[in-house]
Amino acid sequence: MKNPISTLQRTSAQFRTMDAKDKRRFVLDGFLNNALYIVMLVFVIYTAIRTDNFLTLGSLANLINQVAAYLPMALGIAGCIVLTGTDLSAGRIQGLTAAVSAVLLQKMDFANKMFPMLPDSSKWWWIGLTLLIAIAVGFLIGLLNGFFVAKFSLHPFIVTLGTQLISYGLCCIYIENQPSGSTQALSSLDARYVGLATGSIDI
Repeated sequence: MKNPISTLQRTSAQFRTMDAKDKRRFVLDGFLNNALYIVMLVFVIYTAIRTDNFLTLGSLANLINQVAAYLPMALGIAGCIVLTGTDLSAGRIQGLTAAVSAVLLQKMDFANKMFPMLPDSSKWWWIGLTLLIAIAVGFLIGLLNGFFVAKFSLHPFIVTLGTQLISYGLCCIYIENQPSGSTQALSSLDARYVGLATGSIDI
């Protein structure tokens, strides 16, 4: 692992040996390569100046809560992009795993419960098992993506486009085959699971 301090020292030494034209090009390249971070920093500073409570603990906690569901997926896709690939299926896979979790964690007394024969969804062991099942579903689809890209040298765009459509189709099957006969959101989730998801755990 490279030492960031030594890397900075070497870069600083190289910068001092450059002529004026090379220095301007070095600064411009650094700006262009990090333009997104610079723009974000400007927005953060501007918002902090204009909004008094932006940098408070409550505001930061709310910000982290809002990005918690998207950050793992964004980091995974970023890894694909860094490796000159792409993943079009991530959002649909997330939707499918959410549908699977919702079906398994509906309240026992819900009239339109999709699978009434399932165990009591308020048990912690069942909630944990459901989360593992959701992770396994995402893992298997991701494994399928990686297998076809690595084994058959297919372009990630084509492979993930296919798994995106498959995931969306499976999600539609879940939504459209509810006992109520209507197409609506999967609802009446167990209170303990809702509390776990929102950060208010009632043991």
